Amino acid sequence: MQWQFNKSFLFLILLPIIGLRLYPQSITINEFMSANSYFITDEDGDYSAWIELYNYGTETINLFGFGLSDDDSNPFRWKFPAITILPDQYILIWASGKDKTIPGMPLHTNFSIKVSDEPLILTNPYGTTICEVSPITLPSDISYGRQPDGNDKWFFFIEPTPNAPNQTQAYPGILDHPQFSHQGGFYTDDFWLTISHIDPEVIIYYTCLLYTSDAADDLLCVDLGGCRIINKKKIT
Repeated sequence: MQWQFNKSFLFLILLPIIGLRLYPQSITINEFMSANSYFITDEDGDYSAWIELYNYGTETINLFGFGLSDDDSNPFRWKFPAITILPDQYILIWASGKDKTIPGMPLHTNFSIKVSDEPLILTNPYGTTICEVSPITLPSDISYGRQPDGNDKWFFFIEPTPNAPNQTQAYPGILDHPQFSHQGGFYTDDFWLTISHIDPEVIIYYTCLLYTSDAADDLLCVDLGGCRIINKKKIT
């Protein structure tokens, strides 16, 4: 009886351990573009939004059953097919709404991402959130990604790198356009032109061009140069 008790007890202890399958956590959303206007086309020739995953770990990860979503309440809005991602490998998923899940072929989610107001969520098959990117507004053909790859620091890229390391120039933010006190055009009277920005710490660099009449119908452009410093940052 003592042996039977110990054997049963040992079986009960080992059963959850044997049945437990752990999923590596070393995968993340590494870069994405929500407003792909002219940058890159999918296999159908469409300029679709795209999301890049990156395996920054040392183990190969089977993505079968992982979820990708733009909705907090529905983390498994789109599920990965039976594909693997090797260490230091990238996978590109088109957020086109076309819903393509054939292994070895270009992958497309069943939803399209907007340029703002939507998160991106990567979830493992057990429902654990692996990565969540907060909503952010992106201009056309500019991506948002990590640098270095797999790092916690996010930047804007005017030279996106889908399926490749994020090694181009990274920018911590995007500035609004400067504001001019007068509209462009021709004026007959003198006036003071001011250039300003909603961020008081911005530095505005500018060049003055003087247009003067050299003949009856000819205009001569003269570069006067110039630089006006407002504060700490810069716009070029």
